[in-house]
Amino acid sequence: MKAYQIKIVIKNSKPPIWRRCIIPAGITFSQLSIILNKVMWWSGYHLSEFEFYHLRLQLREEDEFFDFVPMWDFDLLDSSKTFINEYMEQQEWFTYTYDLGDDWQHRVTIEKIIEDYPDNYSQVIKVKGDCPIEDCGGIEGYYECLDVIGDPNNPESDERRKVDYENKKLLGAIRHKYYQIGEAVHKNSPLTAGKI
Repeated sequence: MKAYQIKIVIKNSKPPIWRRCIIPAGITFSQLSIILNKVMWWSGYHLSEFEFYHLRLQLREEDEFFDFVPMWDFDLLDSSKTFINEYMEQQEWFTYTYDLGDDWQHRVTIEKIIEDYPDNYSQVIKVKGDCPIEDCGGIEGYYECLDVIGDPNNPESDERRKVDYENKKLLGAIRHKYYQIGEAVHKNSPLTAGKI
């Protein structure tokens, strides 16, 4: 089965927050969005979109705003009806934006094409950096939160540390159970290529 090895980097993260994974060919961009959210530890309840800048193309799920003119006069396609195979090999990288309000932009680089991938599900190969918390104002807001947490003299510091600690406990349990490096991200999911 054909697959793609990709590297996902949160833009403007320093040090870079990134994931490397393998995704099977034959899935839609909507399914890819779910996979990217799982890999990056996003909850998935925000809107998202893909942009292939050099192809002048945007993809997102059809909603009540779908017919509005897309930015930059790009062609707009429904991500739930468009398969990744059609565009993954036409450009070396593309942008995935999660949460159009906080604007979490990810550069997704297609590192290699695997022609004989033995599985029909995604796998995480390597991870660097913890995923930021959601609804904090994007990458700038995330770094402001870290500054507050890191400053014991800041009055918001204790409360943020408590929230951060509880979130890490919850995420740690989730990550341990569902996110083992080198194991399937979606082995028993309808997102596997064989179940599309």
